[in-house]
Amino acid sequence: MNKRVCILCTNFARARALLNFCRNESYLVRSSAELDESVSNKLDNNLKPRHHPGVMDHRTVSLPEDIKKSIGKLLSGEVPKKQMLREAQPLEKYLMARRVPVEKTEYFNKRLEVMNEVRNTLEVNIESLPQDEQDSWNKMINNKVDQLLKKKLYSWNQIDFTEYMSKLYLVTRSAAEYAVVYKTLQEIYKRTNFVPSTVFDFGSGVGSVIWAANSIWGRLIKEYYCVDSSNHMNALSEEIVKQCDNNITKRIFYRQFLPASKDITSDLVVSSYSLLELPSKENRLETVINLWKRTGKYLVLIEIGSQGGFKVLNEARTEILNHTKQSNVDKEESYIFAPCPHHHSCPRSNLKCFFEASYTSFPQRPETLRKELYSYIIFAKGERGEVDNEWPRIVQPVLCRSRHVICRLCCSSGDLKEVIVTPSKHGKKAYRCAKASRWGDLFPFKLKPHENMTSEEKQND
Repeated sequence: MNKRVCILCTNFARARALLNFCRNESYLVRSSAELDESVSNKLDNNLKPRHHPGVMDHRTVSLPEDIKKSIGKLLSGEVPKKQMLREAQPLEKYLMARRVPVEKTEYFNKRLEVMNEVRNTLEVNIESLPQDEQDSWNKMINNKVDQLLKKKLYSWNQIDFTEYMSKLYLVTRSAAEYAVVYKTLQEIYKRTNFVPSTVFDFGSGVGSVIWAANSIWGRLIKEYYCVDSSNHMNALSEEIVKQCDNNITKRIFYRQFLPASKDITSDLVVSSYSLLELPSKENRLETVINLWKRTGKYLVLIEIGSQGGFKVLNEARTEILNHTKQSNVDKEESYIFAPCPHHHSCPRSNLKCFFEASYTSFPQRPETLRKELYSYIIFAKGERGEVDNEWPRIVQPVLCRSRHVICRLCCSSGDLKEVIVTPSKHGKKAYRCAKASRWGDLFPFKLKPHENMTSEEKQND
């Protein structure tokens, strides 16, 4: 009973946080819209509205059975599984609260500011004292400044993934990360006929990218190149896959560092939950450009759905867009495949843009339904296909009300807009399509010139 109460409380708190987030974001532009003609024709030919082309895969994701069995064997060691689950909880909380590392310039400026504040509170002229007493006072001031800085600045530390820490990470993050990566790669699979023959995984960890890519494309992938700075993570990932299928291990290559040569590219390059583990903005941007140069077709970046995760992805987005503009000499065509339907500055940069994946917990027993919030961006090289309509993206939960549906959208113009769809104004087909759409889907409508919302309309909504 207590567990049920805890789950209900957690879900309620999470729902309340989402609701507050939705209320805080202002959609001052209301736009009218009409159903895309191609979608309307498909609906006339017996396509069900809940299967319209903009719908993404929202099914609950579970780890493949062979991966579950392999993980179960690895965890049946000296340490009891219950103990590992208990000891993994602090690691999970720490990872969920992970923020962007403080830059050196920001740290030194803040330190100087705090030191001046501490010195101004002193009633002693330190410079007039003997050298021994000056040293003693300066040491005391530095200690005080260090204590205050710990309260004022986020203390970022590199995680040392030892053998046991890697197993704790496997216990607490494998199911959630697999669900997010699977859902992200599934969008590429659903919207295109792309089949990668080579996959490059930066920050490969326990191997969630390998599992997800293998679940979608299987043996069509000829090579996986995995880079992770932890030898223990690489060994753990290799052991998991080895127990599932010996044939796939022949196609996987593990390394601790990025290869020196940038001439070799991979069809699909993925960095999942890795950018926040880099110590500075310079390291992150250098890594992102390095990965972009190694990309043959798609570059996928995924981070946790927090302010920090969205911030590093927004940095990467800006850096790659600037890089492609500067490299126009090479006439390299590229575009943002998802989730952004535009190349303008992110209209949600002051908040955060994130989505939701449902998954079943593992190895916790009994398996329960859980949600993972994440941010992602997919860049593509080459020309945008004709079938890519650049439909708006639904960036908040769809609000289904009495005889009308409210959708909050990120549009190809680079703006946030609100569309209200009703059966009387837009027709039953359009209304059912909007009602069947969910957070993260593409909105299969063509937007018309917008209208500014009055303050009274905003209050009524």
